[in-house]
Amino acid sequence: MIYDRPLYYLLDEKGVPYPTDDRHTANDLLINWLKRRVGLDEKEVAGHSIRISTVFLVMDHNHFFEGPPVLYETMLFIDDKAIDGATERYETREQAIAGHAETLEKTEQVLMLLQQQNIDVTQIVGLLKGEVSEP
Repeated sequence: MIYDRPLYYLLDEKGVPYPTDDRHTANDLLINWLKRRVGLDEKEVAGHSIRISTVFLVMDHNHFFEGPPVLYETMLFIDDKAIDGATERYETREQAIAGHAETLEKTEQVLMLLQQQNIDVTQIVGLLKGEVSEP
């Protein structure tokens, strides 16, 4: 191992992550997105198709290796396009579940606001991050 901490993680029967050096088993889990899924919401909001996906990452995404491992990720897709800047990562399953719900709630609110104000959907990331104020 070239790192001084685990890079790969598996899930036990209760869904709790644990470190492993077994790259083959980690790879098997990596390609099985159904086993890694924490949350998935797909719906139509204000004329747009949204998909919010939260998964267990298998590999530690704390690239500086300071602090706890970052093992979960939520991604937002609108009209089948990933929204750059709207991806969030988490250390724990509980944080990922809460973050997934928050992303869904914010996205619904923002899309309704966009529809009401006739704002271009490309501003979604700024609105989600609180960078664009209401007109």
